[in-house]
Amino acid sequence: MLILISSLHIIASYHRYISLLYIIASYHRYISLLYIIASYHHYISSLAIIASQVSSLHIIAIYHC
Repeated sequence: MLILISSLHIIASYHRYISLLYIIASYHRYISLLYIIASYHHYISSLAIIASQVSSLHIIAIYHC
């Protein structure tokens, strides 16, 4: 009976450890997704900045002519 209880205790501890790993993995995936979105957002912001600079140059060129 004692062996059964200790076995159940080990399984329960192991299950808690697996659950913890699963939570960390999910959290890591969530962080990775946020990181990808942030990188993509940075890329879009860079494109927007370049576009605004180009349009400014275009406006200057029109006024210059």
